[in-house]
Amino acid sequence: MMKKETIQSYLNNFRRHIYPYLKPNVGIKAIVYPCNADGAIIKFSFGENNSSSDEYEKKNERITAALKSNNLLRFFEKEIADSALDTVKFKGTNYIIESRNVILIKDSSPDQWNDKKSEEDVKKLISTAFAQ
Repeated sequence: MMKKETIQSYLNNFRRHIYPYLKPNVGIKAIVYPCNADGAIIKFSFGENNSSSDEYEKKNERITAALKSNNLLRFFEKEIADSALDTVKFKGTNYIIESRNVILIKDSSPDQWNDKKSEEDVKKLISTAFAQ
């Protein structure tokens, strides 16, 4: 089970690493979908003149349940979402980028939640954004 303190530390570190790449007036809202069995989903929303905040949704048993109950299935092929989603296991950090949002699906292993990983996640997101 993911501890709120672990997730909050990751959020704080992620912001610290990404702020140098953002305009000074950009805020980051984080919505966390914690999961008892296998990690968490974090949705970062970036906006000008927004204050940064963190919101924790109710816990789900598994990441797939959180995807189903929070309108996040739209990122997956319908065939996968309908027939086999319950068998999907997310490992490491999975990235979804859309408009002003970044969604991270992270497993529960401790190395996915430390400061080094938050810096790696930011670098990967920044390199992906500039590659497009």
